[in-house]
Amino acid sequence: MKATPFNPKADLAPIPFDSRHCRVALQLKEAGLVWQPHAGCFVWDRDRHIPVPSPFPGQIYFVLNVERFLGIFESVDNMKEKLV
Repeated sequence: MKATPFNPKADLAPIPFDSRHCRVALQLKEAGLVWQPHAGCFVWDRDRHIPVPSPFPGQIYFVLNVERFLGIFESVDNMKEKLV
């Protein structure tokens, strides 16, 4: 199934994240905030490691199934390193 990318000209943003939230999340990560990827998390793929376009704006993804993300990142540690 091909993902339908977010179109900011035609679609309403489905989640309240904007670049400010992402920058603060990155600052928290860099300050050492510990997190464990799990179903129900929103993550920011700022370096575009995920080959499928996000249905949300700003490269934000929703972790519905951790196994799917492990198929991309191979380990939870890689997910934690590469995602915000």
